[in-house]
Amino acid sequence: MLVDLYEDLKKNIIDEKDYKSIKQMYADRIETSEKVVKNLQKEIDVISSENKSTFSIYENIANNDGFTELSRKIIVSLIDKIYLNGKNDISIVFKFDEDVRLMKDYISKLPSGLQKESEVC
Repeated sequence: MLVDLYEDLKKNIIDEKDYKSIKQMYADRIETSEKVVKNLQKEIDVISSENKSTFSIYENIANNDGFTELSRKIIVSLIDKIYLNGKNDISIVFKFDEDVRLMKDYISKLPSGLQKESEVC
């Protein structure tokens, strides 16, 4: 874009004032975009580190590595919401319920030979 802009300046399609103005606008856009990219990378890093610790919890649960009671960390990593609907009525929404449902739907649509190889929950 800047090359085209410079060519327009050299061909006298735009004057130097417009060239500098548009060039500054491009520089501002680039700076803003770089800030956005840095912020997104920070968010990715945070999410990635959270997922690593959550994954290790799931790995330990799957391997039954010494869990004799539920800790706050395990509950927070597994449960999304708890609804108290009445005195004896509690509903629990687990994290990743939708992902598991989508995987089950996908697997159910596979040919029968592949379904047995891909069984989940």
